[in-house]
Amino acid sequence: MGLLPSGYPAGACTPETRPMPGAVASVKCKKNTDADGPTMAAYGLYANLSALKNAFTAFIGTFSILTCPDGKASPGTWWHTQDPNTVLGQVACGIYKGAEPQVMWSNERTLVFALVAAKPPGPNLDQLYDWWSSHS
Repeated sequence: MGLLPSGYPAGACTPETRPMPGAVASVKCKKNTDADGPTMAAYGLYANLSALKNAFTAFIGTFSILTCPDGKASPGTWWHTQDPNTVLGQVACGIYKGAEPQVMWSNERTLVFALVAAKPPGPNLDQLYDWWSSHS
């Protein structure tokens, strides 16, 4: 649980009895209480980089891909603005079931895959992406 972003109150995240496909362990989280935080999230820990990349590829097939709000390619690579020369993983933005914005990303340093989502009325994709930008 120490690898999760801030904003999840105690008890909001619980281990899944059946981890995400290929994951060593995964948790499902309820609403993040930070501004414009996701209404649900799932995080998976992977044993190696190959398994992490396979998970990302599989999950991007579950929603309609959109360009991320800042014009970043989706799927594409991401990095911290303080160190733009060090790619940390992949990111993708999209809509699930025609109405639920989602942002998913992988962190190749921690071997974590994450998917955050929101149900209407919000946050919208722009807000969810901004939350991700400040929490990844």
